[in-house]
Amino acid sequence: MKDKVSNIKPPCIVACPVHADIQTYVGYIGQGRFKEALDVIREGCTLPGSLGRICNHPCESECRRNKVDEAVSIRSIKRFAADVCMGLPHPDPIPKIKGKKVAIIGGGPSGLTAAYDLAKDGFDVTIIEKNDACGGAIYTGVPKYRLPKDIVAWDVEAIASLGVEIKTNTEVGKNISFNDIVKDYDAVLIAIGLSISRGLPIPGADAEGVLLALPFLKMVNFDESAKAAKRVIVIGGGNVAIDVARSARRIGAEDVKMFCLESDEEMPASPWEIEEAKEEGVQMFPSWGPKEITVKDGKVVGMVFKRCLSVFENGMFNPKFDECELTEVETDNVIFSIGQGADVSGFVNTELSVDERGRIAFNPSTMQTNMKGVFACGEVVTGPGAAVAAMKSGHRAATAIARFLETGKAAALHLSEPTAIGQVPDSVVDIITKLPRTPVEMANPVERATNFGEVEFGFDQKTAMFEARRCMSCGAGARIIEEKCAACLTCVRVCPYGAPYVREARVANFALENCQACGICAAECPALAIDIKLNIDTGIAVRASRSLDEPFITAFTCQYSVPEVLNPDTVKTAPLAGVNQVAMLCNNRIDTLHILAAFEAGADGVLVAACPDEKCRHNKGVDWPKIRVDRAKDMLNGIGLGADRLEFAKVAKGSAPGLASAINTFKDKIKELGPSPASKQLTPSK
Repeated sequence: MKDKVSNIKPPCIVACPVHADIQTYVGYIGQGRFKEALDVIREGCTLPGSLGRICNHPCESECRRNKVDEAVSIRSIKRFAADVCMGLPHPDPIPKIKGKKVAIIGGGPSGLTAAYDLAKDGFDVTIIEKNDACGGAIYTGVPKYRLPKDIVAWDVEAIASLGVEIKTNTEVGKNISFNDIVKDYDAVLIAIGLSISRGLPIPGADAEGVLLALPFLKMVNFDESAKAAKRVIVIGGGNVAIDVARSARRIGAEDVKMFCLESDEEMPASPWEIEEAKEEGVQMFPSWGPKEITVKDGKVVGMVFKRCLSVFENGMFNPKFDECELTEVETDNVIFSIGQGADVSGFVNTELSVDERGRIAFNPSTMQTNMKGVFACGEVVTGPGAAVAAMKSGHRAATAIARFLETGKAAALHLSEPTAIGQVPDSVVDIITKLPRTPVEMANPVERATNFGEVEFGFDQKTAMFEARRCMSCGAGARIIEEKCAACLTCVRVCPYGAPYVREARVANFALENCQACGICAAECPALAIDIKLNIDTGIAVRASRSLDEPFITAFTCQYSVPEVLNPDTVKTAPLAGVNQVAMLCNNRIDTLHILAAFEAGADGVLVAACPDEKCRHNKGVDWPKIRVDRAKDMLNGIGLGADRLEFAKVAKGSAPGLASAINTFKDKIKELGPSPASKQLTPSK
């Protein structure tokens, strides 16, 4: 089969900085394959427990389901995959087969990601971390109410388990010299992030009570006795400023005000972060800039602001103020959260090139600095951003280092970027079943502002599976096997979404933006010229061909109706006695060949349980599962097995009792009929 669209991906994957295989892991969750989902997540998003809580999820903004109802809750699904597998053993160590050693200075998201990739490739990796644990900004800076520190530790342990050595409390330039690191390792990666907070050189900035964001957040995270003054002003409009303001509320501040240059619409903080802060009593004052801090007896007593008229000019930061419109606010603390810089003190008196602004010079194409074999990644070279963006830089650096160690030279990375599938046409939107997004449960704002317990609760199993099953499987549907296609137009006639068409070459093709992966066309194609990607992943034919030792029936069920959990073992669904259950993503996909395969494997009877048409994930308009069952019944009569051994049943969506009742009723019927003639022949032990 020719695959001409291998780099055309769902918009969610394209929008994700690491291009995580969102479609696959969300699909696995919907199928009850939780451990497999986690394995897929880790390949792109190496800190799934942490990012499942704090990721800014650009994937959801681009989810094609936004046009139908609301985006799939991808981040919460990722969190569920980590949470449900948290009691499992970590991965086994990877043999260090490459014979090369890599030192990574900095154990934040970018450094950890690079360590994961390099360790998986067989390199001997050591992380040198100045703090007492890895995690970087998500460990020291992100408050516990958003990300508990034991979750960060779990993510780090999974990377260490691959054989990565981690040296904590080891600061370059203090506990170990950079020159010694370069001498002792075959390659070095600098991933130190941005650990220095910036203030403003305005009058009063040196007064008692003036603080900086990152030291404040670190204090809040690790000092149980930390207290804030009664009145706090936070300067800044980003997510870090929001964290500062919300943390100040939790350590005693009764009055917290945020002032920023940007207008309401321009504030860089995530909209949901702003809303949650407001719910907790944080007051927002956009379009105001700091003028001076009022000081009395060396202590902060207030602050004067001037009206900000605009922040950017021709895309560049160039704020304009009305110096005549001023406001003065009383306060006890001023906390600046206006920018961050890198601590490059450990590289003084070395060959490493660092400019006057503290930025490490590097080639973004090769990821290498001015020193051969020394690379850089993460926020120290990209500037501040989301953790997942830093992870993308870590992946690139790992690729660059691996190539350098294998070839002896740094080469430009030419990594192709995927192209997004087009938006869902309006004609298709109109017929897609509407499934409203499940809201994430949040702690009560009044109560949560008094403590550092998690404010956002994860999905339970049922909710996670439902939410995952809202995914429209964009691009994971029909694919033509050109050498088999006869351009008979069957697929064109049966598709409810108008996806298939015939090209000038007299071969069928599919409009990816239309296809909803329902599988109707594949089951109806007389030439078996259509593949459905997710059919392969779920192994329908393989599972239908499974035999059991005792007399049994095979029950084809809808995964979207009554889910079956396959892994991990801690939550695995107990199998029904004498039942080979084959859960399909939709019974629209069932083929007479699947039914016959079950009988060939020795089943005494086969039950096909489908959702009522109006409740089906696909508004198919035609009851295809019943049509195929009727066809198979004619074939069974023709070969002498008898149509009574095959039955079609409608089961209300999500009704486990309804499914159990249908299965038990059918089993009683099969007991009366006795073993199938084919069953006796194929399995003499019966």
